[in-house]
Amino acid sequence: MTLRSSNLWLAAMRITASVLIAVSVPGTGVRASTIGAEVKTGACLFRFEDNGFLNIYPAKLRIDGRDIGGILGGSYRCLELTPGPHVAEVFSANPYDPSSVDSNAWRSKKLHFDVTAESKAFLEIRPGVRAGTYVGPWHLKVSDKMPESQMFPDS
Repeated sequence: MTLRSSNLWLAAMRITASVLIAVSVPGTGVRASTIGAEVKTGACLFRFEDNGFLNIYPAKLRIDGRDIGGILGGSYRCLELTPGPHVAEVFSANPYDPSSVDSNAWRSKKLHFDVTAESKAFLEIRPGVRAGTYVGPWHLKVSDKMPESQMFPDS
């Protein structure tokens, strides 16, 4: 693949990822949306931009035991959640092992968080790092706010 076609592919991925998608899971109080300003109560999960291949390798999101979808590096997903306690986790196969079929190889610890009727919870997703190298698993933590960096909504 040439540099030009590679750049076009990445641009197409960003455009595709920027399209609004909403997912409702009946009976769970979970509604996924990519537009953070429209979600009044819930959670916004954001994944900082990673280097190289890991950036375009999707991590899968699970809230309250329900699969919500994937998220790429440098993007975010906002979800409408009912007020109260919730549990989030992120997982994927090992992105650096082409033979890996274990979708739990890079599973985060479960993160417990609360949502109130007046607020959103902000959760950071980052890969595990050792000596400057991504080694997994995924890490989740509660943050004060949505970052103002180069985030784009993920589908």
